[in-house]
Amino acid sequence: MRGGEIGLVEIGKITRAHGIRGEVKVILYSNNPEWFQSLHSLFVSSQTHQGEWKKILKRNLVAKRTIIHFEGLETRNEAEDFCGCMLSIKQSDLPELPEDLIGFDVKTSENSKIGVLKEILEMPTQDVYVIETEKGEVMIPAVEAFIKKIDSSKREILIKPIDGMLELDAD
Repeated sequence: MRGGEIGLVEIGKITRAHGIRGEVKVILYSNNPEWFQSLHSLFVSSQTHQGEWKKILKRNLVAKRTIIHFEGLETRNEAEDFCGCMLSIKQSDLPELPEDLIGFDVKTSENSKIGVLKEILEMPTQDVYVIETEKGEVMIPAVEAFIKKIDSSKREILIKPIDGMLELDAD
């Protein structure tokens, strides 16, 4: 890993300066860059730049291209000095991979067990979680409105279902 930091994973690269206020254009190495919005700082390094953690002041996500304004970069010239730098995060900050969630218990936010995550269907607009319950399978869109928390240490997913979401057809 560049910069001598251990336990880091490269997630993108600064491609060029953007505008005159120290912003940079970035390419992210992810098919699902929305998780990037929760990051507060990145490790910025290159062959010639030893590496340092830089706080993100502002970001604008457009497809796989992102514009970032880091703390300490105020001019275009300062931003140009970082072109070609790699962006990394701690491995522990990587998002859960969907396949790692299979087998997690699924509970309501009131801690009532619904079932076990059996499968994740990749749909055009969002993933759908297939949950095996005592009475059969139910499907829940994997969106923030329903998925409230994923706890890897407890191997559970907390959801907030709406009325009728968990009902199966009666006999």
